[in-house]
Amino acid sequence: MHTWAVKVTGERLDPRQARTRARVYAAALDVLRRQGIGATTFDAIAQQAGVARSTLYRNWATRDDLLTEAIEEQALFPVPPSDEPAFVRLEIALRQIATALSSTNWGWILPAALAATDASPVLLERYRSFTSTRRVAFTAIVSDGKTAGELPPALDNDDFIDALVGPLFYRRLIRQLPTSPAWVRNHLQRTLAAFGADLSTVTGAGARTGAVGVGSARSGTAQ
Repeated sequence: MHTWAVKVTGERLDPRQARTRARVYAAALDVLRRQGIGATTFDAIAQQAGVARSTLYRNWATRDDLLTEAIEEQALFPVPPSDEPAFVRLEIALRQIATALSSTNWGWILPAALAATDASPVLLERYRSFTSTRRVAFTAIVSDGKTAGELPPALDNDDFIDALVGPLFYRRLIRQLPTSPAWVRNHLQRTLAAFGADLSTVTGAGARTGAVGVGSARSGTAQ
């Protein structure tokens, strides 16, 4: 959290400052999405947000620092419960990504943010950090699944995670298709089978758990 939005007396956000911060973030993302990284300047952001340019200079050293905060503010992913079977945790994580891509500000800004990484080493570094953190979360689930005997011990973590997550981005960003919970479950089952998992073992616990709810996970962030 940026220090300018925190009251000196504690961690509670000052309402006025919080509203200003939210307006600046929204303006920065809107300018980036509509006009691209080249046109996303402090001047353009300040004008869009309806704030003085000095407000931006007081609180962010560079445009890329502001954009990094604005983008990361949108990238909130709950942590799947660690006491659930691997199938359930993987399904929750995949549904979170599908929902984020289709119906959140993070998904809305993602194409422009990815394009901006070509021109901004700062944004590229932060994007790599974000994706690495998400990958660690998936790797932990896979490793736990192997330990519990739910996943094949010889399963290649990197190839498996690529096969799981990649199609979600392809469907949304390339094909512009919706990704329903039913599609996610079928995709997970097909991918597990392709990597040699025994579906009767892997999905049995998940079926007993019942319907997977994205909102049932404990709150956390990917940052």
